[in-house]
Amino acid sequence: MKTINYRGGVVTFQIPSHWIEEYGEAGGGLFYDSSQDSGALRLSVLSFSAKEPFNQFSGKPSARNEAVHALETLSIPEEACLISPIEALPDGTSAIVSYSKTEREDDDDLKIWFWQIAHISPPNKIDFAIFSYAALACAEDSPTIKAELAVLNENLRKCRFYK
Repeated sequence: MKTINYRGGVVTFQIPSHWIEEYGEAGGGLFYDSSQDSGALRLSVLSFSAKEPFNQFSGKPSARNEAVHALETLSIPEEACLISPIEALPDGTSAIVSYSKTEREDDDDLKIWFWQIAHISPPNKIDFAIFSYAALACAEDSPTIKAELAVLNENLRKCRFYK
C-alpha cells in the first residue's frame, strides 16, 4: 500500500502501491491500476465554513454528530443502492456513507461505487471527501474488481483530514 497525501495532506489515504496517480490542475485526483480489467478511483474534496461554530465541549452536538448530520443533508440519488448507512467513524470527527449506481457513458454501462466522508474541524469548518470508483458493469463480479473494492472499503474508512 502507498499513502496519498492529497493536495498536501488535505486528505490522506492509502491505495495499492502499484496504482498510478493523476491530478487535475483545478483539483481532483484519479488513481488506477493500468490493467484493463481494473476500475478507477476518483477523489473530489469540498470545504465549507459554517456561520456558527461547532462546539463539541458545550451542550451542543459533538463533531461526530455534526458530521453525521452533514451527510444526512446530502441527497443520495434515488436510483442509487445504499451499501452502508451513515456511520460515525472512530476518529470522532468524521462520518461516512457509501452507495452505488449504474450509469451509461458512451456505449458502456458503468457501475460506480461512492464513499462520501464528512469531517468536522471545529470551530466551524466542514470538509467532504467524495470518492468514486468506476468499473465496467459487466466486470462487477470479477475477482479483480471485488478485490479492489475490498481494499477501498477498508482503507477509505481510515482516511484522515488535515487538522
